[in-house]
Amino acid sequence: MARRDTGTADDRADRAPVVHRITTSTAAVVNDPDRADLAQLVGEVERSGRGSFLIGQARAGQADESWLQAVRRADGWTLEARDEAGPGHVRSETADTALVEDVFVWWTQGLRAWRDSPLVEWRPVVRDQQWLTSA
Repeated sequence: MARRDTGTADDRADRAPVVHRITTSTAAVVNDPDRADLAQLVGEVERSGRGSFLIGQARAGQADESWLQAVRRADGWTLEARDEAGPGHVRSETADTALVEDVFVWWTQGLRAWRDSPLVEWRPVVRDQQWLTSA
C-alpha cells in the first residue's frame, strides 16, 4: 500500500501534543500508537467485518472533546470525528482502508491533514444523526 504524504512540522495543529488511546471492538487498547500499531488495528477491524470499529480518544486532560472513530460497513468505512479546535463534529465515508489508516496516523501525529486532506470529504453531523446507523 502506498502511503500518503503526512506533511511537515508546519502542518501540525496549533496546540500542545496530545496523548492518544485507540480502542477497538476486538478488545484491543493501544496507547500512543505508531503507524505499525494503527495498520495492525485497522486490519483487525477490517477482518472482523461489518459493525466492527476503532475509536481514538485524547486521554483525560489532554484535549476537550477530541476523538476520531471508524466503523466498518459492508461496502467500506464511516469515519466520524469531533475536534473543538477544528471542524467540529463531522463524518465521512470511504471504501479505502488505507485512507482510514492514514487519517488515524495524521490525527495521532497532530497533523492537520486528517481534517484538511482533499481525500476526505468531511460533512457536519446533524445533531440527531447517529454514526452507527450507516453500519
